[in-house]
Amino acid sequence: MEWTQDRRKSLYILLGFALFLFFFQLGDRPLRNPDEGRYAHITSQMADSGNWLEPKLFGIDYLRKPPLFYWLLALSFKIFGTNEWAARAVPAVFGLAGVFTAYFFSRKFFGSLAAAFTAIFLIVNPWYLHVSRFLVIDAVFSFFVTASFYLFYLAMTEKPRAFVFYMGFYVCVALAFLTKGVLALAFPGIAILIYLLWTRQTVRTLTECHLFLGGLVFLLIAGPWFAWMSLNKPDFWQLFFVREHLARFSAENFEHQEAWYFYPALMTAFLSPWIFFPSVFRFARERIRVSAPASPILFLLISGFSGIFFLSLSKSKLATYVLPLLPFFCIALGAAWAKLVEKTPSRLKIFYTFFSLLVLSAYAVIFLMETVNWEYSSKPFAIYAKEKIKSSDPFFIYDHPGPFYDFIFYCKHPVRPIGLEGELEVTRGNSDAQKIALSKSDFQGLLARGDHFYCLMRRSDWHDIPAAIQPKLKILHQDIRKILFEAGAP
Repeated sequence: MEWTQDRRKSLYILLGFALFLFFFQLGDRPLRNPDEGRYAHITSQMADSGNWLEPKLFGIDYLRKPPLFYWLLALSFKIFGTNEWAARAVPAVFGLAGVFTAYFFSRKFFGSLAAAFTAIFLIVNPWYLHVSRFLVIDAVFSFFVTASFYLFYLAMTEKPRAFVFYMGFYVCVALAFLTKGVLALAFPGIAILIYLLWTRQTVRTLTECHLFLGGLVFLLIAGPWFAWMSLNKPDFWQLFFVREHLARFSAENFEHQEAWYFYPALMTAFLSPWIFFPSVFRFARERIRVSAPASPILFLLISGFSGIFFLSLSKSKLATYVLPLLPFFCIALGAAWAKLVEKTPSRLKIFYTFFSLLVLSAYAVIFLMETVNWEYSSKPFAIYAKEKIKSSDPFFIYDHPGPFYDFIFYCKHPVRPIGLEGELEVTRGNSDAQKIALSKSDFQGLLARGDHFYCLMRRSDWHDIPAAIQPKLKILHQDIRKILFEAGAP
């Protein structure tokens, strides 16, 4: 279909609006621990060591996530420098890409007006925007997952180019797997199977989808890193697949335990206010009935609801996990609102009202992050330490490293953890980790001998320092959460 001047102009306006919201003041706030600090820390350690295969925290193996996100982050650092903007540019670019892949999918099946509504619903969605401006994996993962769904549906409906679309589907699934792991198989696997069974296309699609060749493509992309890790890290399978996927899904002793209705309630909130119109549900019902079995609305709704159902079965729940599902619902809502506005143009006033409120909410999120982040960053401590300490001075992070992941990113000084706590706790049985970390008893020995070193700890851990030794320590910098002190000062 040829582009008209009006359509091109509208797309440019959308792109400019999205670029502003996704990148405005992106690098003006410090990294927030633990998430942003962790990923920046791991990537900077990769770049400094030259070891691009083994993600490490404080020199200790971090085997919870595959490496693609770190590699993309390292590429951004190479191009734009090692700074907060370059770090957050990776999720922002993929979040923006997710908006416009949804736009083009919607335009193909529902028209230009529906595509514009789809893009706007995603751009001004406070949660989608927030996660895309935050240094976490989910925006990158979401792009590859949603792209795989779009490509699979295109392969089913565009027969002349089905092979190309199917191969694109396998590539995206492999890249999603290399970004976050098994969830990349669960999301499309469950949704597509339900859709095929529902529409009675299972046998035909399985014979057409080049499953064997697609499996080879998947293995060629995702297989080498997992094979290398399995051969070189004896505990990799136990940590990555058993603990971080199977156990986290089924066990009740992990963090982020929530009720079964957590994701349905969350998704309802994220899709507000666009979802609260009866005509939206009537549109979905009519489109499914009229165009079944090849209904794009049916495909989108099955993709979204099956993902919510699957995530709700997990004991451990996080709000960021639903990010790949938001575009499916936004496309369906975009199509419904386009039809609604065509029938009742006066509804545009309601749209503009809600749109304005959500834009204000987006600004509020941006400025709120500006003020809150400083409490969860060790940047001021790293800047202070960088000016104060010498390259040969020992530096320790006490007990729980989560609040201080960004320290090395900012300071570039070698750091040794005291105790294997927090995320490092899973490596207690690892002899390499035991050599890198200093035990708490050995740390108490350093204090008793009066050795000279620097230490950063949570204020809540200050009571672990013996009362008789505390007056001998020189507190260099502190805030409401953290303390930096010097021991054995000359």
